Amino acid sequence: MSDKLTILAVDDEPWNLEIIQHHLEDEYRLLLANNGQEGLDLLGQHDDIAMVLLDVGMPGMDGYEVCQNIRENAEWVNIPVVFISARGSTDDRMMGYQSGGDDYLVKPFECTELLAKIQILEKYRAEKKGLQDNYKMASSVAMDAMTGAQEIGQALEYSKATYGVKSSSELMDLFVACLLNFGLNALIRLKNDDVYQWHQCVGHPSPLEKELVDMLSRKDRIFSFEHRTQFNFDRINLLVKNMPIEDENKYGRYKDLLPFFLDATNACMESIEDSETISSLSELKTSISIINNALDEERSLIIESQKILNAILSDLNRTMEDELPILGLDQDQEAFLIALIEGKIAEASAAANISKKSDDLFNRVSTTLAGMIDKHS
Repeated sequence: MSDKLTILAVDDEPWNLEIIQHHLEDEYRLLLANNGQEGLDLLGQHDDIAMVLLDVGMPGMDGYEVCQNIRENAEWVNIPVVFISARGSTDDRMMGYQSGGDDYLVKPFECTELLAKIQILEKYRAEKKGLQDNYKMASSVAMDAMTGAQEIGQALEYSKATYGVKSSSELMDLFVACLLNFGLNALIRLKNDDVYQWHQCVGHPSPLEKELVDMLSRKDRIFSFEHRTQFNFDRINLLVKNMPIEDENKYGRYKDLLPFFLDATNACMESIEDSETISSLSELKTSISIINNALDEERSLIIESQKILNAILSDLNRTMEDELPILGLDQDQEAFLIALIEGKIAEASAAANISKKSDDLFNRVSTTLAGMIDKHS
């Protein structure tokens, strides 16, 4: 195909078409039509027409009507149209402008004038196309910025919502809902107290997927392969199975945004584990306090028992001293009874000494438990 610009010339006079062809054929590729309808047909058959030279006074469909048809077609609306007419009044030019024309050339015309108008319109067409491309690019950038702002807003809302989360299951429900809102299907591995929990947006993970997540967790923070990307953080690994690689801008935004979600999720999980640890320590402290109080009570009972036993033994000894002489026992009986009683007193004293050792043991345990309470206070 020729690199020359294609121009459509429409005129019901063959002589005028010959003149145009003579002047332009060296620099441009020309298509010639003898009436308005034929010109519209050629426009429909060739998508490379860059300009139309249009006679005004034609039988049937005049040039103004042809131009209106061109402007009403979305595929042709930006093609420059130059009216060529023997009539050049202000009214004629106004009608040309109102029907959608870009320039107006009065017959007879010089070759240089025609070439100059074509070159001006060619430059105008290129500048217009550049402006349209810039507008589309600016619109695209604006839309990306608006979309990005909305996505950042969602990320901030997610981060805010994690402040009220109390458990890992509640956190995963929130995270999965967020991923689904972005149209992502992902597999999540969450580490909670050195135990891995698995969650998936849609369906259930296969053994191979779990194995893959585990292997990739030892690679880079972000690891991409085809339309999948894995993100690795301390307590969470995320394997996204359907990253939008067909949309470069969206793909880049998601790769930048998902680590923010994971940072918030990771921080929330740390907070949950800290809360669970504090709760466990609080329960331990309560249990220690209960045990310590029980030991204190047991020690008090032992001390009280020792006092009662000592009192009984002292009373028994006094009674023996007072009553033995009046019992009328012979010397052997008295000696036997005294030996028996002294043996039992000795046994009771030994039991009292054991109780004293138990009291010392309870005291050491109680002191240790009290120290544990103070440590976790």
